[in-house]
Amino acid sequence: QSITQSIRLMQEFEVYKASAVYVTFETEQAQRAAIKALNAGRFEVWTNKRVLLEGFALFRRNFILDIHEADEPDTCRWCDLDSTGAERIIRRICSLVVTFGMTLLSILTLPLIRVHINTIFYSVILSTYNIIIPLVVQAMVSFEKHPDEGDKQQSLYINIALFRWINTVVVTDLTTPFLAKLGVETFDMMNSVNALLISEMVYSPILKFLDIGGIIQRHYHAPRAKTQELMHDNFHGGYYSMAERYTDFTKVLLLCIFYSPYYPIIFFFGVGILFVQFWTDKILLMRAWQTNPSIGPETSRFSRRYFTTAAIVIGAISAATVYANFPFTNLCNCPDGDDKCAVDVSQMYSNVTLLSGERLESVETSAVALKFCNQAKVGFPQDPEHQGFDYVWMTKSQEKLTTIYGWISFILLVLFAVGLFGHRVTTFLLSL
Repeated sequence: QSITQSIRLMQEFEVYKASAVYVTFETEQAQRAAIKALNAGRFEVWTNKRVLLEGFALFRRNFILDIHEADEPDTCRWCDLDSTGAERIIRRICSLVVTFGMTLLSILTLPLIRVHINTIFYSVILSTYNIIIPLVVQAMVSFEKHPDEGDKQQSLYINIALFRWINTVVVTDLTTPFLAKLGVETFDMMNSVNALLISEMVYSPILKFLDIGGIIQRHYHAPRAKTQELMHDNFHGGYYSMAERYTDFTKVLLLCIFYSPYYPIIFFFGVGILFVQFWTDKILLMRAWQTNPSIGPETSRFSRRYFTTAAIVIGAISAATVYANFPFTNLCNCPDGDDKCAVDVSQMYSNVTLLSGERLESVETSAVALKFCNQAKVGFPQDPEHQGFDYVWMTKSQEKLTTIYGWISFILLVLFAVGLFGHRVTTFLLSL
């Protein structure tokens, strides 16, 4: 009664416009009948002109209502219902800009750590970024306006996935020199990926189990709380989100698929990482984490439809590129009759500096004639014709396999684009 009186008192001084109207029903059958009778196409709602809608369904005999099934009460963000579409878009863009800024910071700092310290410390810092930065992203997304928790989780998923995918997969590949792709030195890419896999399997679960934020809340903030209620607030358990957990899965999936052409055994490491993730999440979910609102299958459907499929397409493109670039030496066979490229006998050279910066005391050349060429120039879709006609590095079987892989990756990319935009266009047209 006091709440009702407070609401009536507020209405005496200011007029509040309704942002949304929620209707409850006694039975599920009554709800479905009302939705079927009042449901109108998007065109009818936008223009407020009746096409197929019956006359009795008009509100006050003049207005067409935008009817859809409501979300669960605990998933609705009641304070955000009055936000406009422009305000929501602007806030999301601001969050994406900050996310890209943190991604750029990671791109600038991680290569320096990898070059000047070692790959082990590089992998530890990278895994730490993958845990800490999502917490910052969650704080940013909390300032966005969303009508329900499912929509918020999608925005959170996009921001975290973009950071983790670039931070885990793209940075390592882009910052590795072409000649260090298949090397065995500490700086080379395969050793960096190995260190990253071990870090994801061991370091990340341990950091989650420690729950440093929860320890600080329980042992520092709770004893200093002013009231009993504030003290209890520090014992609610750790917060988790479905978006963050799904991005952790797709990150491992993309990591394995992207580097599998270089390192096929990586799939066994991926299975081990996902196994550890499953039991870590299960124990924390049952013992440590707090209960979250029931948001339904929106996050899992969104992840499966877009990001999981995108990881497979990116993996196919990566495989085609790797097979086209192999053997990553930038050396091509000399064509017959090229006198400038001919070598009769082997020769010895001293104090040789390689392109990677390594310095060798002596190098003995082979009697086989080779010439420098750019093996990274394979185009898309990958095609053996991009290597030219005079200086080639691909074998006959490699050319055939590159052609097959290149066109398959191109077809998968087209199918993904058609499925991505075609689904939205089809849904939009059917809603009219």
